[in-house]
Amino acid sequence: MIQHRFTPHPLILGGHAQTIGGTYLWSAPPYKAVTHIVELQDGDKIVLHDDCPKNWTGLGKVAVLVHGLAGCHGSGYMRRIAHKLTAAGHRCFRMDQRGCGAGVDLAAGSTNGARIGDVAAALSYVRTTCPQSEITAVGFSLGGAMTLRLAGEMRDAFPADRLMAIAPPIDFWKCSDSMERGLNRGYSRYFAKLLVRRVNDNSALRQQLRADVLKSPPKTLAEFDHRVTAPLGGFSSVDEYYAAASPVKVLSSVRAPTLILSAADDPIVVSADIETAKASASVFTHITRHGGHLGFLSGRRSPGDPDWHWMDWRVVDFVAGDH
Repeated sequence: MIQHRFTPHPLILGGHAQTIGGTYLWSAPPYKAVTHIVELQDGDKIVLHDDCPKNWTGLGKVAVLVHGLAGCHGSGYMRRIAHKLTAAGHRCFRMDQRGCGAGVDLAAGSTNGARIGDVAAALSYVRTTCPQSEITAVGFSLGGAMTLRLAGEMRDAFPADRLMAIAPPIDFWKCSDSMERGLNRGYSRYFAKLLVRRVNDNSALRQQLRADVLKSPPKTLAEFDHRVTAPLGGFSSVDEYYAAASPVKVLSSVRAPTLILSAADDPIVVSADIETAKASASVFTHITRHGGHLGFLSGRRSPGDPDWHWMDWRVVDFVAGDH
């Protein structure tokens, strides 16, 4: 489904370099979105950031972007891609997951990979707001896994017309194990630090945690999932949480046309699992040799790509239907 080959920048080779470069080497225009507050069934709220192109008629393409772990509407890839989509004439909604970004004070609960009902609420809200538009859900990393899981569980009732998942961890156990090995431990500690900071910023979450967690916070992502994510999510163990969140067993039930994009040298997600997973005929996979985790900084621009963020333009192509 992707016609443009990815060639990594000659000075940014390897999965780690691409991952780090993709995180820090970017720029985006100032924030100009309109916010929508969506109330969830349990009373918590999430926020959607609506970037609408000028002269919008209500008939154009719409994208809903779902961020990854420790991200929000302001993450680099979210800001870049929203700008490119609106510049191409497409309307874009950036989702802040429960307790994230602008929704930090609007939720007593916390987000996790099993909160797929929150993604369903966001997509349903956009469907109601844009009833005549073709809607594409685009999930990044954890957001990609959540959207895939939702599509597999809802089947024909999935509230979007198409789905693109970029670097999704489809098996949470294997992803967790991979992040505790070698240089990958640095990412594990990095995410744990960001997530602990997010908990500390939310007084409602702090009140739900045991005193020992606040006194001696988790140092790795696996420890955070065990001591924070699982108990706050109502799971009896981290294994129960991973089983509820991993989309690997429901890919065969996905009905919406779906594209999964990942890189073989991704240091965070085990892309080999994506290639070997049992998926429905609606699911297409594209695994590049290089690109890291949400990096894809190109050294040879594909035809029509104005800059080196190869991943961004593949999202624009998919939303536009050019694939």
